[in-house]
Amino acid sequence: MGLAETLENSAYRVGGALIRPRMAFEIMKREGAGPVLPLVLAALAHFSVGTSAFWAFLRAVPEPFRNFVPVLSSALYADFIAGGFCALAALALILVLTLLVHATVGLMGGSGEFEDCLSTLAYANAPFALVALSLLAGVYLPGAGFLGALGLTLLTGALSFLWGLWVAVVGVSVAYEVSTGKALIALLLVPLAVVMAVAVLGVWGIVLVVVLYLAAYVLRHRGVV
Repeated sequence: MGLAETLENSAYRVGGALIRPRMAFEIMKREGAGPVLPLVLAALAHFSVGTSAFWAFLRAVPEPFRNFVPVLSSALYADFIAGGFCALAALALILVLTLLVHATVGLMGGSGEFEDCLSTLAYANAPFALVALSLLAGVYLPGAGFLGALGLTLLTGALSFLWGLWVAVVGVSVAYEVSTGKALIALLLVPLAVVMAVAVLGVWGIVLVVVLYLAAYVLRHRGVV
């Protein structure tokens, strides 16, 4: 396969996953498409968010105060560092969420491959590139102002989250052959409950979650639930 054909196939997969996810994920599941492309796409999306957020923050700092912060005044590689940090943090969160969703859907009776879930959640992060565009608009468009840029960023952030959630719900339902309701529970409600448990109990919250999942796994395989 030549470079042009590879790029065309990659663009088709990305467009399909974001616009017609059910059909796209069914095709990718049959073909055994790996998670490399969506992970790279997610990393690039969050890298752009990090770099754009750095420049938006730099522009918001009053001019007299920039000289007191050398990294801000020079901005030497600081935007790339911010972008790299956001990309790595996003990939780590995608991996953790994939582990949680894979375990949850399995307990709900779903059956699927971990790599398919990882690909799905990575594709679901691609819409966050819109946040980078809104941040850049706030930096470079004349007359945008701080409040205008903030409002645009919040709006695109909400739209990106809803778009990504839709892609993720459809993708998980295809990957594990479960209903969209179960996929939504695994993607949204269970992670929220885990975050609340960890926020309230700290490390013991993590221990509690692990114990509950192990207990549910044992009970399910013994036919109790």
